[in-house]
Amino acid sequence: MSKHLTQQQTKAIRSYVSEGYSANRIQKSLRARHMGIRRKVLLAEIRIIKHQEPKTEIVKYVPKKYAKARWKARALPRKRLRRLGEKQATLTGLHKGKLISKTQHGSGKDLYKFIKNEMESGYWDGKPKITS
Repeated sequence: MSKHLTQQQTKAIRSYVSEGYSANRIQKSLRARHMGIRRKVLLAEIRIIKHQEPKTEIVKYVPKKYAKARWKARALPRKRLRRLGEKQATLTGLHKGKLISKTQHGSGKDLYKFIKNEMESGYWDGKPKITS
C-alpha cells in the first residue's frame, strides 16, 4: 500500500484491477465514489498490484524548460514565510475616559474573531482604532 492511499482506496483499486478495468476506468470509478487520487499515484499502485517493474525515467518527457526551472527553484534557498502566530492586531480607544490598547497575536481567523468580539462587547466608549 502506498503512503498516499487509504486502505479503502487500496482495496477498491485491487478489486478493479482483478476485474480487468483500465486505469482511466478505475480513476473514474474512484472519483464517482469520492475517493479520487492523483494519476501518478494510481498508476504506481496499479503497477505494484500487477507485480510489474516501476517505471524508469518518469520525468523523461517533461520539456527541458520546465525541468530546468524546477531544479533551479529547488537549488535556491527558500524564503521562509511568516508563521501563523506572527500576525497581530491592536485595538486602541477609550474605556471610561482612559486610553486603552489591546493587542492580539495569531492567525487571520483568530484576529478576525478578536476584533469582532471586541467591537460587539460594548467595552469601548467609541469606535476603537484598529492597527495591524
